[in-house]
Amino acid sequence: MELHAKAIKFGDDINTDYIISGKYKFKSADMEAMAVHAMEDVDPEYYAKAKPNGAFLVAGKNFGMGAAASRLRWC
Repeated sequence: MELHAKAIKFGDDINTDYIISGKYKFKSADMEAMAVHAMEDVDPEYYAKAKPNGAFLVAGKNFGMGAAASRLRWC
């Protein structure tokens, strides 16, 4: 199988708060409504870039590992 799409590249340490900000996590169960806000803290144009024809999200190490807020309680 061959897949063709553009790749949108992010660096290391993209935690779950960057994937979808905590301010949206519990506001909707509608995945399309949530998708509009995906990655917006790292790239506010991500949805506009990815939505028209789809895209591959490429990230470095620690992608999706924890949330920044969850680590604060240990500081």
